[in-house]
Amino acid sequence: MRSILLAVLLLNSVFASALTCPYTIDQSFSYLKAKFPDVVAVDNASGLAAIKYIEFGDVGFADSDLPYLCSLKSLESLGIYNDKSDSTHPGHLTGINLEYLTLLENLKNLDLDGNDIHGFELRRLQGSPHLQTVRFGMGNPVGDFGVEKIAEIPTLNALWLQSTGLVAEDLNWLSRLSRPLESVIFLGNTQLGNTALIKLAKAKVHELWLVDIGLTSSANFELLALNTDLQTLRIYDGGLSEKDLIDAVGKLQGSLSLQNLVLKDSQAMGYQYSPALAKAIAAIPNLNAVTMTANLVKQKDIADVVPVLFANPNIKTITLYSLPFGDFLPQVKSVCAAAAAYPDRKIQFNLGMDAKDCSNF
Repeated sequence: MRSILLAVLLLNSVFASALTCPYTIDQSFSYLKAKFPDVVAVDNASGLAAIKYIEFGDVGFADSDLPYLCSLKSLESLGIYNDKSDSTHPGHLTGINLEYLTLLENLKNLDLDGNDIHGFELRRLQGSPHLQTVRFGMGNPVGDFGVEKIAEIPTLNALWLQSTGLVAEDLNWLSRLSRPLESVIFLGNTQLGNTALIKLAKAKVHELWLVDIGLTSSANFELLALNTDLQTLRIYDGGLSEKDLIDAVGKLQGSLSLQNLVLKDSQAMGYQYSPALAKAIAAIPNLNAVTMTANLVKQKDIADVVPVLFANPNIKTITLYSLPFGDFLPQVKSVCAAAAAYPDRKIQFNLGMDAKDCSNF
């Protein structure tokens, strides 16, 4: 079996080296304009050649359409999404022609959510010259082989794996990478659970997003603390209770590399300003930035956690996220009053798309 797999990979590499774009920009314009008139808004081939971003969302984009994209030489971001439950758009993407995207010399961002692509087919992208971000998932099986191949693309920074059916055993590739990735986002991979933290303890990655991955306790967080590449950890998981969250953060005290901790959208968000949680956060030795979801309705003493967090001299910035509408101004002023004792530190309030500091209130 191994020899057959190696033979297939060798054959693929030979084909990839000889790959050329089969269509001119004029041919691509005629084809894409006719098939996807709502997507291709330009009126001529030169306009298509200049496009830097294009998104095919639920329009039945299929494998046979991929070769028509390789003449779009200015393209930097490409999104292809297909709702597999939508029978009105029968086209679908299995990934058999993904190698044509490697001819796009300026392509940096690729989003392939909601198609019929098996993760094994992602190996076809490994010749991409400048790919930086790949988003993949929405029910597609992954395994580890194809994902590992694109993770080894020298320019790749971020990998977004959403609702893929990943299990913990599928994460071994993260420890085999030749260099750390900047960011890996696990979103909605609920089968991972706390067991995944055992694998992630050895992952070569600077930033981990653990978003609804099925965490149910603080188990194995002490192992995650041993990851010396990990600098930023984002935990957004509704399965963690108040006690779970405090215990999990407490187990991160052994981390010497963690610099940025983000806690959002958990069951415990009504308690995210408890002194117990603040004390656990402050015990992470080299942490310099903390972000927490705000719940100014349930928790009235938010200002009390400011001195607890700033007791760690390395914490320079606290960001309070998702402030509710209403009369929150007194709480904001209370927080800022507490922060005034630390003129070399910073408090930020993230209000929707805008981040404000105490000078704005």
